[in-house]
Amino acid sequence: MLFRRVLLGLLLAIQPITVRAQMLCGDHDGIVAVLAERYGEERAAVGVTTAGAALELFVSENGETWTLLLTVPGETTCLIAAGDTWEPTPAIAGIES
Repeated sequence: MLFRRVLLGLLLAIQPITVRAQMLCGDHDGIVAVLAERYGEERAAVGVTTAGAALELFVSENGETWTLLLTVPGETTCLIAAGDTWEPTPAIAGIES
């Protein structure tokens, strides 16, 4: 239920919206602002794919919601997954978060 509300809220809040392969896409700064303001989500992790795209994980402080974004340099940011009940894993020795 919460997943549907989060996705619907993003769908209604982000303008303009471009749909690519059934994904919600838009301006990176606009999407990040909506995640912070409406869901209290902040970036928890970021990685760069072999193709050079940025993959970002946003999680609310209490882990109630999470969102995964993909940004291709020079293009839009797309929401590729979102959900609820995020559970962080314990830190791995020798790897900084």
